[in-house]
Amino acid sequence: MEKLSPCLSALTWEEIIVKTENLNVYYGNVHALKNVNVEIPKNQVTAIMGPSGCGKTTLLKCFNRLIELTNGVKVTGKIYINGTDIYDKNLDVSSIRRKVGMVFQKPNPLPMSIYDNVAYGLKIYGLKDKKKLDMIVEKALKTVGLWEEVKDRLKHSALKLSGGQQQRLCIARVLAVEPEILLMDEPTSSLDPVSTKRIENLILKLKKDYTIIIVTHNVHQAIRVADYVIFLYMGKLIESGAVKEIFQKPKHPKTQAYIKGEFS
Repeated sequence: MEKLSPCLSALTWEEIIVKTENLNVYYGNVHALKNVNVEIPKNQVTAIMGPSGCGKTTLLKCFNRLIELTNGVKVTGKIYINGTDIYDKNLDVSSIRRKVGMVFQKPNPLPMSIYDNVAYGLKIYGLKDKKKLDMIVEKALKTVGLWEEVKDRLKHSALKLSGGQQQRLCIARVLAVEPEILLMDEPTSSLDPVSTKRIENLILKLKKDYTIIIVTHNVHQAIRVADYVIFLYMGKLIESGAVKEIFQKPKHPKTQAYIKGEFS
């Protein structure tokens, strides 16, 4: 068994769901991620933090291979999910993206009904049974706390929902296909404080059943919701570990400076 990094040394091999080995990402001549080695625990919230342009979203998109949709990108190194190298050429990319769902910074409901938004992925994967679709859609909407708000207007356009409701709908759409990992790229940055609180409470609730990896620029949000923190700077992993370790006793001067708000 490989030796775990010091920051997650309390974890057993079985507790780690995502592991990267010498992960590098290039956008043409730009070296965006540089030999990143991290381990992410199951059923916890891991926050990826760092100043703008440090590679946070790039790292996040590597975990479900969405990074490949960017023109001119090159990825080297390995990423393991449950011990499987997700960049193995024999793996079906769609199966990876079903297992690793993503919620984006700006809510992106599809231009269709609330019901069809949640059912969209299920239909893509071949589920046609109306009763099963109804059951899964209801369950997903209840999980995100949206059912009581929309149950009487499921056929209405999702675009008429508020921003906070749209973001919860997008989370429900991801949950409907039963992923193991939920990626969230600054999911509250465009929301008001009340909607932000709802999303944060939902994140804390969901970690019982999912592994959540969230990009956030908000130190206070990371303290509120995260169990672990990954701190990046100029494409390099500077420090990672339990949230209390990082925020109370950061080891690297750049981490200390970032937490104090000396740069962003």
